[in-house]
Amino acid sequence: RAIVSFCELYRHAMEQADAPALLRLASPKYLDDGGTSDPADDVDRAALDDFVRNKFGDAKNVRLEVRYRTIRVDHSRIVVEYTSAWSFRVGDGPWKRGLDDSTLVLEKTADSFQILSGM
Repeated sequence: RAIVSFCELYRHAMEQADAPALLRLASPKYLDDGGTSDPADDVDRAALDDFVRNKFGDAKNVRLEVRYRTIRVDHSRIVVEYTSAWSFRVGDGPWKRGLDDSTLVLEKTADSFQILSGM
């Protein structure tokens, strides 16, 4: 239940386009390889900070619906697989919509969790 509650903090921060909240949820060790072996598309914590602070705020009317499929705990790492339906606009531009299978990788902290990858 605590894991899903934490993931819901992430979902709400996304919907509110709350950059500071999103960055608080991310681990200092954040690294997302984009699902490829090409390091050019990797997103580390510095790149995540830059994107969230400078680009993400342009998104308006963000909606993110999540269906949690599986949660696996391996020591201090937690893998959360989910399906998301999302939509948003940038400025007055057209709506962007999608349906994705996604994975968040979390690490346990002293009193909660942080996101290692998947944002």
